[in-house]
Amino acid sequence: MRSVSIVRLLAVCGLLLAAQFRASVAEVSGFGFELLLARLEAFESRINERMDLLSQKMEDKVAEVQKEHSYMLQKVTKSISTLDAEFKVWENSTANEFTSLGKIIAESSRLSTFDEKLKVFEKTVASGFTSLSHDLTEHSSRMNTSMVHLLDYGIKFTKRFEQRMAELTAVSGVYSTKYTFWKYAFRVYRDGPQYHGYGGNWTVFQRRIDGSVDFAQNWENYVHGFGELHSEHWLGLNKLHRILLSERHELLIELEDFQGYMLYAKYDDFKIGSYDESYKLQSIGSYSGTAGDSFTQHVGREFATYDKNDVNNCASRYGGGGWYHNCYDMYVQFRRNSNFLPAPVECAGRVRVGESPRGVLQPATAERYVEAHSERQHADEADEHEKAQIVGADGHPEQFG
Repeated sequence: MRSVSIVRLLAVCGLLLAAQFRASVAEVSGFGFELLLARLEAFESRINERMDLLSQKMEDKVAEVQKEHSYMLQKVTKSISTLDAEFKVWENSTANEFTSLGKIIAESSRLSTFDEKLKVFEKTVASGFTSLSHDLTEHSSRMNTSMVHLLDYGIKFTKRFEQRMAELTAVSGVYSTKYTFWKYAFRVYRDGPQYHGYGGNWTVFQRRIDGSVDFAQNWENYVHGFGELHSEHWLGLNKLHRILLSERHELLIELEDFQGYMLYAKYDDFKIGSYDESYKLQSIGSYSGTAGDSFTQHVGREFATYDKNDVNNCASRYGGGGWYHNCYDMYVQFRRNSNFLPAPVECAGRVRVGESPRGVLQPATAERYVEAHSERQHADEADEHEKAQIVGADGHPEQFG
């Protein structure tokens, strides 16, 4: 519309200029004037035509622009409507999302609280399991310890019971016995219940009663034994060593003088070395008895015979094997039927020793020593002493039939 108004204004201006021009030239007369006027009119006509054409084009263009503008306006309006609808949808969706987000936040807060509670629960359960595991382990350990103690007590009680039954039913005589660390059984002489107050079931490893056996024997005979088990005999150092290896033993030495008086020397831990150690006297323990202690000072001495380890010539001089520190300090030797009888006492002249010295031993513990002096009040207590260690042996077979 604005373009059309401009065109019309130009046309009016042109007409006014033409009228003015005519007025100016009206004064001019003649043919030249007319010709000029005709040309001007023709030029005006062409201008008008051009102006009309231009005006028409401008109007068409304006109409086209208006149409396009209207189309664009409709399109923009439609787009705005579409965007508005989409915005409303987005707004609703956003509102829903915010609502969902709020719910999620609330749920997250609740889950966070639940997670914390779950962690607390897990810690409680873990602590409970740890405590339960500790209790079970401790209980299992106590049960294992109790079972071990019970089994150990059962074994020791059974052993003690067997020993008690053996003592109650023991009859002096020869028995075949198998000891720990020795694969063969061998025969020994056991004493039944005796009147000396030290109990029964003692294993005899030396007996001299009538001089029927010559004790002036060489090293090999003292190692393997000689004599008869029912009468005078020496059991043998190899067997004695094996017996002492099985557990702790007590040593009882019994002596009788010519008037029938009995003397005793008891030691509570008798140990000797192996064949390679020349059966060294390793220990005898504590002394008790009535014969006097003439044996303790000889601990550490090797067993001597006239043909081996006879450092002080005691075995050669008196004819018997033994652990010699000093010939007279250990055993005063007496002859009976041309045989020397080792007497493990200190002879002070008031006791005439020489009738029947015997060396006997019995498996026992310190408790057995107590039992013998307290009427067996502790018969059910177990042996708490350590077992002796294996140090070797010669491996010779038994020589008694």
